[in-house]
Amino acid sequence: ILGAGIAYIVNILMNFYERYYEIICRNAAICRLKRPMCLLLSFLSVFLVLVVLCQIIVPQLIACANVILKQFPEVIDVAYKWLEDRYQISAYLSEQVVEWTKNPLSLDGLLENAFSPALAGLGEAMSSIRGILASFGEVAFNVVVAIVFAVYLLARKERTLADVRKLSVRFV
Repeated sequence: ILGAGIAYIVNILMNFYERYYEIICRNAAICRLKRPMCLLLSFLSVFLVLVVLCQIIVPQLIACANVILKQFPEVIDVAYKWLEDRYQISAYLSEQVVEWTKNPLSLDGLLENAFSPALAGLGEAMSSIRGILASFGEVAFNVVVAIVFAVYLLARKERTLADVRKLSVRFV
Protein backbone atom coordinates (compact mmCIF):
# COMPACT_ATOMS: atom_id res chain seq x y z
CA ILE A 1 0.00 0.00 0.00
CA LEU A 2 2.86 2.36 0.87
CA GLY A 3 4.55 1.56 -2.43
CA ALA A 4 1.36 2.32 -4.35
CA GLY A 5 1.04 5.64 -2.50
CA ILE A 6 4.63 6.56 -3.30
CA ALA A 7 4.10 5.55 -6.93
CA TYR A 8 0.96 7.73 -7.08
CA ILE A 9 2.80 10.80 -5.76
CA VAL A 10 5.89 10.28 -7.92
CA ASN A 11 3.73 9.58 -10.99
CA ILE A 12 2.30 13.11 -10.83
CA LEU A 13 5.79 14.57 -11.12
CA MET A 14 6.86 11.93 -13.60
CA ASN A 15 4.03 12.85 -16.01
CA PHE A 16 5.09 16.49 -15.79
CA TYR A 17 8.73 15.66 -16.49
CA GLU A 18 7.85 13.29 -19.35
CA ARG A 19 5.78 15.99 -21.10
CA TYR A 20 8.61 18.50 -20.99
CA TYR A 21 11.34 15.93 -21.64
CA GLU A 22 9.88 15.30 -25.10
CA ILE A 23 10.02 19.04 -25.84
CA ILE A 24 13.64 19.38 -24.68
CA CYS A 25 14.88 16.11 -26.18
CA ARG A 26 16.55 16.51 -29.57
CA ASN A 27 18.93 13.57 -29.63
CA ALA A 28 17.51 10.08 -30.29
CA ALA A 29 19.99 8.42 -27.91
CA ILE A 30 18.91 10.69 -25.06
CA CYS A 31 15.21 10.24 -25.87
CA ARG A 32 15.49 6.52 -25.17
CA LEU A 33 16.32 7.38 -21.56
CA LYS A 34 13.10 9.32 -21.07
CA ARG A 35 11.50 6.96 -18.55
CA PRO A 36 14.59 6.38 -16.34
CA MET A 37 15.57 10.06 -16.35
CA CYS A 38 12.06 11.24 -15.51
CA LEU A 39 11.76 8.59 -12.79
CA LEU A 40 15.07 9.69 -11.28
CA LEU A 41 14.12 13.37 -11.47
CA SER A 42 10.76 12.63 -9.83
CA PHE A 43 12.30 10.77 -6.89
CA LEU A 44 14.94 13.47 -6.48
CA SER A 45 12.21 16.13 -6.45
CA VAL A 46 10.25 14.30 -3.75
CA PHE A 47 13.46 13.78 -1.75
CA LEU A 48 14.35 17.48 -2.00
CA VAL A 49 10.85 18.49 -0.86
CA LEU A 50 11.21 16.19 2.16
CA VAL A 51 14.65 17.63 2.96
CA VAL A 52 13.31 21.19 2.79
CA LEU A 53 10.40 20.26 5.06
CA CYS A 54 12.81 18.69 7.54
CA GLN A 55 14.95 21.83 7.41
CA ILE A 56 11.90 23.85 8.36
CA ILE A 57 10.40 21.50 10.97
CA VAL A 58 13.44 20.12 12.84
CA PRO A 59 14.76 23.51 14.07
CA GLN A 60 11.30 24.32 15.41
CA LEU A 61 11.17 20.98 17.25
CA ILE A 62 14.60 21.65 18.75
CA ALA A 63 13.48 25.10 19.89
CA CYS A 64 10.39 23.58 21.52
CA ALA A 65 12.52 20.94 23.26
CA ASN A 66 14.84 23.67 24.58
CA VAL A 67 11.88 25.60 25.99
CA ILE A 68 10.58 22.45 27.67
CA LEU A 69 14.00 21.61 29.13
CA LYS A 70 14.42 25.14 30.47
CA GLN A 71 11.04 24.89 32.20
CA PHE A 72 11.64 21.35 33.50
CA PRO A 73 13.33 22.32 36.83
CA GLU A 74 10.41 24.58 37.67
CA VAL A 75 7.97 21.76 36.89
CA ILE A 76 9.91 19.41 39.18
CA ASP A 77 9.75 21.98 41.99
CA VAL A 78 6.00 22.41 41.54
CA ALA A 79 5.50 18.62 41.46
CA TYR A 80 7.61 18.15 44.61
CA LYS A 81 5.66 20.86 46.44
CA TRP A 82 2.38 19.26 45.36
CA LEU A 83 3.56 15.82 46.55
CA GLU A 84 4.77 17.32 49.81
CA ASP A 85 1.46 19.09 50.43
CA ARG A 86 -0.65 16.02 49.64
CA TYR A 87 1.44 13.07 50.75
CA GLN A 88 4.29 14.44 52.92
CA ILE A 89 6.83 12.81 50.63
CA SER A 90 9.83 14.13 52.62
CA ALA A 91 8.78 11.91 55.55
CA TYR A 92 8.65 8.89 53.23
CA LEU A 93 12.06 9.71 51.78
CA SER A 94 13.59 10.13 55.23
CA GLU A 95 12.09 6.77 56.29
CA GLN A 96 13.70 5.14 53.24
CA VAL A 97 17.10 6.61 54.10
CA VAL A 98 16.77 5.38 57.70
CA GLU A 99 15.73 1.92 56.43
CA TRP A 100 18.76 1.75 54.15
CA THR A 101 21.13 2.71 56.97
CA LYS A 102 19.61 0.34 59.59
CA ASN A 103 21.28 -2.61 58.01
CA PRO A 104 24.83 -1.35 57.52
CA LEU A 105 26.36 -4.76 56.76
CA SER A 106 28.55 -3.28 54.10
CA LEU A 107 28.81 -0.43 51.72
CA ASP A 108 27.96 -2.84 48.90
CA GLY A 109 24.65 -3.73 50.55
CA LEU A 110 23.82 -0.08 51.09
CA LEU A 111 24.61 0.75 47.46
CA GLU A 112 22.67 -2.27 46.25
CA ASN A 113 19.60 -1.22 48.23
CA ALA A 114 19.92 2.34 47.02
CA PHE A 115 20.47 1.57 43.34
CA SER A 116 18.48 -1.63 42.81
CA PRO A 117 15.33 0.23 41.67
CA ALA A 118 17.41 2.28 39.24
CA LEU A 119 19.16 -0.81 37.89
CA ALA A 120 15.82 -2.56 37.42
CA GLY A 121 14.63 0.48 35.51
CA LEU A 122 17.80 0.38 33.43
CA GLY A 123 16.95 -3.12 32.23
CA GLU A 124 13.50 -1.93 31.25
CA ALA A 125 15.01 1.09 29.50
CA MET A 126 17.40 -1.11 27.53
CA SER A 127 14.47 -3.30 26.52
CA SER A 128 12.60 -0.22 25.38
CA ILE A 129 15.60 1.03 23.41
CA ARG A 130 15.92 -2.36 21.73
CA GLY A 131 12.24 -2.23 20.81
CA ILE A 132 12.56 1.27 19.40
CA LEU A 133 15.58 0.29 17.31
CA ALA A 134 13.79 -2.81 16.03
CA SER A 135 10.77 -0.69 15.09
CA PHE A 136 13.02 1.79 13.31
CA GLY A 137 14.62 -1.06 11.36
CA GLU A 138 11.22 -2.44 10.38
CA VAL A 139 10.06 0.97 9.18
CA ALA A 140 13.27 1.51 7.20
CA PHE A 141 12.91 -1.91 5.57
CA ASN A 142 9.25 -1.27 4.71
CA VAL A 143 10.11 2.10 3.16
CA VAL A 144 12.89 0.56 1.04
CA VAL A 145 10.59 -2.22 -0.17
CA ALA A 146 7.87 0.34 -0.91
CA ILE A 147 10.28 2.46 -2.95
CA VAL A 148 11.41 -0.60 -4.92
CA PHE A 149 7.76 -1.50 -5.56
CA ALA A 150 6.99 2.07 -6.65
CA VAL A 151 9.94 2.06 -9.06
CA TYR A 152 8.73 -1.26 -10.48
CA LEU A 153 5.22 0.12 -10.98
CA LEU A 154 6.41 3.34 -12.55
CA ALA A 155 9.08 1.81 -14.76
CA ARG A 156 6.46 -0.17 -16.63
CA LYS A 157 3.29 1.73 -15.82
CA GLU A 158 1.59 1.21 -19.18
CA ARG A 159 2.10 -2.55 -18.96
CA THR A 160 0.89 -2.59 -15.33
CA LEU A 161 -2.22 -0.64 -16.31
CA ALA A 162 -2.94 -3.12 -19.11
CA ASP A 163 -2.53 -6.03 -16.66
CA VAL A 164 -4.93 -4.40 -14.18
CA ARG A 165 -7.50 -3.92 -16.96
CA LYS A 166 -7.20 -7.59 -17.94
CA LEU A 167 -7.73 -8.64 -14.32
CA SER A 168 -10.73 -6.37 -13.90
CA VAL A 169 -12.35 -7.75 -17.07
CA ARG A 170 -11.85 -11.34 -15.94
CA PHE A 171 -12.96 -10.98 -12.33
CA VAL A 172 -15.58 -8.24 -12.47
